[in-house]
Amino acid sequence: MRQTNTRKKNNLRSMIIVALLLLLVAVIGFGGYTLSKYVSNKTEGGTAQVAKWGYTVEADATKLFGKNYKFDNGKSNSIIASAGDTALTVSASTATANNLVAPGTTGSMTFSVKGAAEVLAKVEIEFTVVNDIVLNYEKGGTAGTYKPVKWTLKKGATTLVDGKTLADVANELNDAAKYDITYEPNSAPINDEYTLSWAWDFGDATVTENDHLDTLLGMLAKENTVTANGEYKVKTGTSTDIEFTLKISVTQLAQ
Repeated sequence: MRQTNTRKKNNLRSMIIVALLLLLVAVIGFGGYTLSKYVSNKTEGGTAQVAKWGYTVEADATKLFGKNYKFDNGKSNSIIASAGDTALTVSASTATANNLVAPGTTGSMTFSVKGAAEVLAKVEIEFTVVNDIVLNYEKGGTAGTYKPVKWTLKKGATTLVDGKTLADVANELNDAAKYDITYEPNSAPINDEYTLSWAWDFGDATVTENDHLDTLLGMLAKENTVTANGEYKVKTGTSTDIEFTLKISVTQLAQ
């Protein structure tokens, strides 16, 4: 009796297993069974534009030197300026006809560097002196040097060079720590404006030694060979011309 019951249970178990297998075949066959899964989707998109470059360099040297002793409406025809958006060279010289300086005259020029950019950039200023007016002389066996034209350089309202020589201006503007500067991307905009001016003092009504030296320079400019005038003797190294070059550039640097 016990064997009969055991056989029935085994037969029932076998029938259930077969039924489940048939059900699984039916489900798969008719597509009614779905498998879940993990799916990772990545959609990429991007936009870009050219990095902004907003630096400009400007200069106005039309009032630097005068014509025929007095200024001709503040204009000069011998100042050469070649400029792009971010590079500029100004060459100034009194050697050109009608470009004169004399006792009692003055002149000035302006230049500026402005703007900002979204890239790394370097601003550079270079000032080269070719000639300055200088009289090397000897009086009574004593040597002397006379530089009558005094130069002043200002940045905005700040005086950088006050009544000195072109060499002093060059020393200031060629100071790399001050004027060769690298600006990071998106730095605050710069707005640097400079004024370079000169003056040749006319003196007072009383004749002084400077008046004699001024006269000697005028004679040298006319004759170009004067070696003596009364008690004054002209020595080598004397020049009656002013000539300099100012270069300003703004260059993008690699990052």
